[in-house]
Amino acid sequence: MPNLVLNGDFSSRGDHWTFQTTSFDGNVANVANIGHIKQAITLEAPLKKGDAVRIKFKVKAMYGSQVTVSVTGGSYPAIEKEDDHDIAITLTEDMTTNVLTLKFQATNAFTLDNVSLELENKSCTPKDVIKNGTFSNPGSPGEHWTTGGITTFTNGKANVARVGHVKQLVTLDRPLVKGDIVKVNFTISDLYGSVTVSLQGISYPLFTTVGAKELALPISSDHTTNEITLKFQASNAFGLDNVEMIVCL
Repeated sequence: MPNLVLNGDFSSRGDHWTFQTTSFDGNVANVANIGHIKQAITLEAPLKKGDAVRIKFKVKAMYGSQVTVSVTGGSYPAIEKEDDHDIAITLTEDMTTNVLTLKFQATNAFTLDNVSLELENKSCTPKDVIKNGTFSNPGSPGEHWTTGGITTFTNGKANVARVGHVKQLVTLDRPLVKGDIVKVNFTISDLYGSVTVSLQGISYPLFTTVGAKELALPISSDHTTNEITLKFQASNAFGLDNVEMIVCL
């Protein structure tokens, strides 16, 4: 999908961006304390709840605080390290106009470069590939799942304890390829500590609150097999239910 960000390498300094306490030297954006930088992107049509966007960027320097990334109708957990980042954000509400605003900000200073944003590919059929995501198969509530540590299946959910995990190996119709976005929906309850969600080596930042969650994981390279593993890992204990993994095939 095409990159919709203009002047994402800041070669034209701040053209197409709006910003606060930001300077442009050496083809980067230097955002000072309590500053931000954002770009309004005009789309052909407003995005809907559940749609995803893929954002790539480089944080070249950070000075003591996390960088937050948001778009109209959605946000990503804080960026905690200097690196090249490839993330996806799922919108949690419908857009009311066709203008999508991408924003980076932090309490302390940071340096930003190489920003791009792509919409998800919709020329395919989305499919939930998880089996028994409600943990309610009669007589075998844990069917299709494997576990580690102490995990039980009661009251229509997986109860993971003592640094345990629950995971499912999924066979797709085709291998995932660079540019795909995998969406994962689930509900966390009875949380003690945090939960890590990973997909074939791709990890999402920790979840530390209960409730319904929606996340998107971008695929950065072609897979060589059509098997992938979705894993939920506890730092202590949590309840899990209503798991979906949406892949556009």
